[in-house]
Amino acid sequence: MPDPQQHQEAQAEAEIEARTEAFYDHEDDVYRSFWDSSGSLHWGYFADLSRTDPEAFLEASQRWTDLLLDRSGIGPGSHVLDIGCGNGTTAAYLARRTGCRVTGIDISGVRVGHARARTHALPNVDFRKASAALLPFADGTFTHVWSQATLYHVPDRERALDEIHRVLAEGGTLVLDDLVTPSPSVTDTGRRVVYDRLMFEPGPSHQEYERALRDKGFAVLDGADLTPHLRKSYELLAERARSASPAHSAAYRQVTSAIDAQDVGWSAFVAGKVTDRLAWVYEASGDLTLREKYDAWSATYEEDLPGSYRDCPRTAASRLADLLGDRNARVLDVGAGTGLCGTALADHGFQDVTAVDLSDGMLRQAARKQVYRELVRHDIARPFPWAKGTFDAAVASGVFTFGHARAPALVNIADQLREGGILTVTFRDDYLDSEPEIERTISGLPLRLRSRTPITVFDDTPMSVLTFEKCAEAVA
Repeated sequence: MPDPQQHQEAQAEAEIEARTEAFYDHEDDVYRSFWDSSGSLHWGYFADLSRTDPEAFLEASQRWTDLLLDRSGIGPGSHVLDIGCGNGTTAAYLARRTGCRVTGIDISGVRVGHARARTHALPNVDFRKASAALLPFADGTFTHVWSQATLYHVPDRERALDEIHRVLAEGGTLVLDDLVTPSPSVTDTGRRVVYDRLMFEPGPSHQEYERALRDKGFAVLDGADLTPHLRKSYELLAERARSASPAHSAAYRQVTSAIDAQDVGWSAFVAGKVTDRLAWVYEASGDLTLREKYDAWSATYEEDLPGSYRDCPRTAASRLADLLGDRNARVLDVGAGTGLCGTALADHGFQDVTAVDLSDGMLRQAARKQVYRELVRHDIARPFPWAKGTFDAAVASGVFTFGHARAPALVNIADQLREGGILTVTFRDDYLDSEPEIERTISGLPLRLRSRTPITVFDDTPMSVLTFEKCAEAVA
């Protein structure tokens, strides 16, 4: 039996979308008269926020589209879903600029008609009248989803994000900007000139939006608060609309006040659909660097990892502690990540631990554990920023594996140890088998093997925890 409350909610959402459709069907010519004669309807990114020339708005609007495109990875083989395509301006631009295939959707039948007319000569572009909350496409249809200034209009934004995730292929990219609500309560002016006028309710803040994307299964690759650019957009739009539509001009001046009061803001995100995060970071190919992947993963890294993986940093810390009695010794945690190994070292009483990692995002998570004296972002493929022999011990847990550190990094780590220093390193056994250069490098270093401890992580992946002592000369 249907749930009466769910039926009422669905009916209310349908009514809101119908009003939004009617609004944009009716207002299209008005917006063209002052916003953008081509029918584009989004905000701009300004190279100089002090500019007062109204024509700077059009430059900023195009600049923002270009910046999103540069970050998106869209190319000739891409199939892009443009949500809220409007009059097809951006869809046509993407198709012509990159050679990609674009499918646009919009709830405005008038605008979909305009989009079709605009692009009738482009064989790689098509449009449908549809809602973002109920996308008429099969799972995994698109390599990219693009959405500018649209999702705030969808009454059930959560469902729209679910739908976007569903139709996006594994490894695909979501590029979006949207209105956000920075303050937990809005002023009467903000309610009237923003939310009531545009027929939507206050929504998430920038931080809440980012968390929502992660909760839906996206890896957030980039996020930006663009509110100053939203304010400048409305400031210049108020001037552009002064003659063509005095009512809009007056409303936009009030919108700038609402922005100042934190009633509304503007955020942008680039996110990837990544189901298996481990496979993702182990894969060396792709457009993203390892640093970018870990930055994106950092917020949910520990909750995503199987519990058995924690045996790796715990065992590494234990083996180091077995051979290093001085708990005031200076220890270098290489590839510290979110601080799992640092926490284990602290549990053994070590107090002078320095964290090094490639990812700022991972180091921010590690800092919250308050177990490090210093945290440094550094690529261990390059020499460390300290003098040789600075540390009494070093540990590298989960660092030497597929798509991560290579053999030369071992030389850099060993250089940081004093004579008699302790080095504990974990290796996946299959990685050691595939990288013979690792054992050749170790044999050429002044390191004496003190212990080898086998462990199993991820239920079926054998690893070895090797602990060495640094000697005056290499030992065969």
